Amino acid sequence: MEQKIKIEINVSTTMRDGVVLRSDIFRPDSSGKYPTLLIRMPYNKTLPRYHNYFDPIRVVKNGYVVVWQDCRGIITSEGEFQPFVSNIEAKDGYDTVEWIAEQPWSNGKVGMYGFSYHGSTQLAAAKEQPPHLVAIAPGMIGAGTRDAFFVGGVLQLEGALLWALHMGLLELEKNPPPPEELERLVEKFFDASDNIDKEAKYMPLKKYPILKETGLSKWYFEWLDHPDYDEYWKQFEWASYEKTMVPAYHVTSWYDFLVSNTIRNYIGIKEKSASGLASKSQRLVIGPWIHHPDLSQMVGEIDFGLASGAAVINLIGIHLRWFDYWLKGIDNGIMNEPPVRIFIMGENVWRDEYEWPLARTKYTKY
Repeated sequence: MEQKIKIEINVSTTMRDGVVLRSDIFRPDSSGKYPTLLIRMPYNKTLPRYHNYFDPIRVVKNGYVVVWQDCRGIITSEGEFQPFVSNIEAKDGYDTVEWIAEQPWSNGKVGMYGFSYHGSTQLAAAKEQPPHLVAIAPGMIGAGTRDAFFVGGVLQLEGALLWALHMGLLELEKNPPPPEELERLVEKFFDASDNIDKEAKYMPLKKYPILKETGLSKWYFEWLDHPDYDEYWKQFEWASYEKTMVPAYHVTSWYDFLVSNTIRNYIGIKEKSASGLASKSQRLVIGPWIHHPDLSQMVGEIDFGLASGAAVINLIGIHLRWFDYWLKGIDNGIMNEPPVRIFIMGENVWRDEYEWPLARTKYTKY
């Protein structure tokens, strides 16, 4: 019989400080209890772009509840958005996981998934160790803003400004001005984003006009006040390898600007976790993609072949096998497979490995 799906919109969850966060819930329309997969996002839970990464309808048909939550201060959720602040995301993640475990449709087992910022919310929650969080799948993310916005100790101005403009548009969506003014501002933000190399050269940096005149993305100017990675930035270190006690399936790609940092997460938890189970239950996939949820076979003008695309290798299916093992107890053999899978560019084939860095690596000093 065809499985009917129930979708609940803007379901409220109250955090420990009284702030209400809202989620869309996709679940089987039945009275059963199911494992739940949670994604906590700052980019508006109603946007369809993330269906390509982990289609909630397909996941529900495989016997899960899926919860998509707007982070604090985003669109439907109350509070102030303070990006990447570890203490906030860790507590909100903990409270949401434990709220899920109390729901009548929950079997008490919760997993988390998602890439980029959605990966940081997983690692922050895992550090807080909610009792009902069983496994995670963080993709394309490092351990803190040092990874996301600093390279070689230098704040990457274009990247930080572009992200501030993007998040400013979401603030406009949450609290829109009159239609004519909204149209004018959206056009300005789009134009600035399309010409970010020029915009990042505006002087003085701390009076960048689009954000100053609107009062949006105020945190960006705090970032500019701390051009060095000083004590201020420690509040944005969302991961703790020692405190991560859950299995994790890490996904990244050769053209992801966070590839080395995602690999560091894999190695860090494997080597430093206080949990033996977590240490031996880390997995890593590296594809030929860019930092984008489509994960297609095309990178710029390069075609890596049909077999390179996430849809063709069935990345959603791989995630489902991962969560089936940990949240449903199905012995599907995934933990007997090599822990590392990498795409070999040039040969355009996938290869399984047993360690990273590879034991047979030949290092060259420059």
